[in-house]
Amino acid sequence: MKKFLKIFGGIIIALVLLIGAGLIYFDYFSGPVVAGTEGKGGMEFPDLAGTFYPSNITPAALSNWTDGEIIRAITVGVNKEGAALFPMMPYPMYKEMAQEDVEAIVAYIRALPAIQNDVPKSKINFPLNLILSGKGLSPGGNRI
Repeated sequence: MKKFLKIFGGIIIALVLLIGAGLIYFDYFSGPVVAGTEGKGGMEFPDLAGTFYPSNITPAALSNWTDGEIIRAITVGVNKEGAALFPMMPYPMYKEMAQEDVEAIVAYIRALPAIQNDVPKSKINFPLNLILSGKGLSPGGNRI
C-alpha cells in the first residue's frame, strides 16, 4: 500500500507540475484568451478589418476534441475539420514551441472550468471579406 501511495503521489505531483507549466506558457502565449474571460472567449475586438471574437477554449467547447486535435489547432492553426482558424490564431509563434510545452498548455486547458458560452461569429469588413472568401476562409471566421 505504501508503494502504491508513493507512486500515486508522484503521479499527482507530476500532473500538478505539468498543469503549472501549462499555466505559465498559457499566460505568456494566450492568443485566444483575454484576462478575465477564463478561456470562455467572446470578448469583442473591433478593428478596421472587422469585429473579431476569440473562441471558447474551455472544456465545454473542446470536450469532443482529442489532445492531438488541440495541439494541431495550436501549432498549425486549423480546427478539427482541417479548416483554417482565422482570425487571431498566432500559430506561427506557437509552432516553434517544444512539444512538451504545447502538451503542458493542453493539460492546463483541460483543467480549466467548463464554461458554456455562445461566441458570436467574427465579422470581417469589405474588401477583406471578399479576399478571404476567395481563399476558402469563411467571412465569419472559422471557429474552434
